[in-house]
Amino acid sequence: MSEQFSAISCLFIIFVGFPLLFVGYRAFSEWGHNKAWGEVATALGWRYQRHGAGLPNRAMALVPQFTQGLVLHTAEGVHEGVPFYLCELKPVTLGGNQHMNPPTAVVAFDCAAVGMTLPAFLIRPKGLTDGLKAYMGYRFARIPTPYNEDVTFMLVGDDPAFEEAVAKLPKKFWKQLRDWGTWGTYCVSDGEWLVYLRRDVTVVPTIEAMPYLVQRALHCYKLLNTHLQPFAPLGKEKPAYE
Repeated sequence: MSEQFSAISCLFIIFVGFPLLFVGYRAFSEWGHNKAWGEVATALGWRYQRHGAGLPNRAMALVPQFTQGLVLHTAEGVHEGVPFYLCELKPVTLGGNQHMNPPTAVVAFDCAAVGMTLPAFLIRPKGLTDGLKAYMGYRFARIPTPYNEDVTFMLVGDDPAFEEAVAKLPKKFWKQLRDWGTWGTYCVSDGEWLVYLRRDVTVVPTIEAMPYLVQRALHCYKLLNTHLQPFAPLGKEKPAYE
C-alpha cells in the first residue's frame, strides 16, 4: 500500500507539482520584468506606458505583420538629440495565442521631424522565396560578402545610383547588425519613419541595456542617413523638435 501511495505521490509531483512550479516562476518573472520596465524607463526620463497604443500609426504600419500583436510596453524619449519610441510587442499566432511567443523589440525614429529623411527600403533576413521574388521583378541591392549570405536589402524604385550607394555602406554597418549573433534584425523605412526591429528579443529593463539598444538602433539610422540621404524625397521634413 505504501509503495502504491509513493508511486501516486511521485506522479502527482511530476504531472502537477512541476508544471505549477513552472507557471508560478514564469508569472513571477513576468511581473518583475514588467515592473522593472516602467521603473527604468521613468528613471531614464522617458515617457512610459504599460500596453497603450504602442508606436504611432505610421511607424506601426512598417512593422512586419507576423511580428505585430499585443503591445506590452512603450517608452518615448530623446537620445543624443533624436526623439525615439521604444516598444515591446508580443506576436499573436493564428490561433490567437500570444503566451508562448517570444517578444519583439522595436525602436522607431521620426526621420522627417529631425530633418534626417531616408529613401524607402526594407532590410531583413534573407528568405527562401527571395529568388522567386527577384524573378517576379522585386529588386535587391548588392551586399558585401559575407553579409550577403544572411541579409537582404530590398529596394523601392529603380534608381541605379541608389543601389550603388547601398553597396558602399561601410562594413561596420552590416557588422553591427550581425554582432547580435543572429539575423533577426529588420530596418524598414518609408522615407519619413525608420523602424529598427529585433525579432524574438526581449527588452532587458536595466539602466544600461535599454539605452544601449536605442543607441545601437540610432547608430544604424545615422549610418543609413549619412550614405543614403541624398536619395530621400525632398520636402518631407517637419519642424524640428524643440
